[in-house]
Amino acid sequence: MIADIFPLPTRKKLGGPFLDADVWQNISRAHLLGCQLVLFGCGMTYALLPTGPRHDAIAIAEQMECMMEKMQNDGWIIGGVVTDNAGQCARARRILSLRFF
Repeated sequence: MIADIFPLPTRKKLGGPFLDADVWQNISRAHLLGCQLVLFGCGMTYALLPTGPRHDAIAIAEQMECMMEKMQNDGWIIGGVVTDNAGQCARARRILSLRFF
């Protein structure tokens, strides 16, 4: 049987690299800001932008604001913003909520 010749990888071996990989990095491991649009349950990547050397809340808010303005100029209506739960991302959301909502 083929299963005897080529055993299936274990959950640890298969899941480890996928769970440890950071999707929002390019091939040179530079961090990227991923902007996605979700419409009717289907998502698409709108843009992948380099983040630069600064990773503080003000820098993140500036990049997000620039991208949100571009989306609005393209005709999109922004209904919400989702980030991860890092402290600087929470602060960036609060900064943007004062400007946009």
